[in-house]
Amino acid sequence: MFICVSLNVMMTEDSEAQTLALEGEFDVYTVRGFRRELQKMGHATGPVIVDLSGVTFLDSSGLDALVCLAHQTHAHEEVVGVICPSTTLRRMMEIAGLHRTFAIGRNLTEVRRALQSGLRPQP
Repeated sequence: MFICVSLNVMMTEDSEAQTLALEGEFDVYTVRGFRRELQKMGHATGPVIVDLSGVTFLDSSGLDALVCLAHQTHAHEEVVGVICPSTTLRRMMEIAGLHRTFAIGRNLTEVRRALQSGLRPQP
């Protein structure tokens, strides 16, 4: 059996945040690539935004990788914002209680507003 899955991760940085835009399936088969990109990123010096707009599938391995990122950034008093336009994925994150860990929004504007509100989600 051959499983062909992929996850593209593109990192960008501006004066307000580091952004990781994901595209593809974020699951047990692709999470290793995401973790490698996090290692390349190193210590965040500001908020980190994960853009899930291009994610077509998310499983518990992907959620775990996001939680690990939250722990890593919270240790340095930074926060993680998650752009998640998919109602299904947002609901999944709410059921898992991750709405208390991340600043979640449907688009970049909502996430930046949540990050600027001063509320500090807890891992």
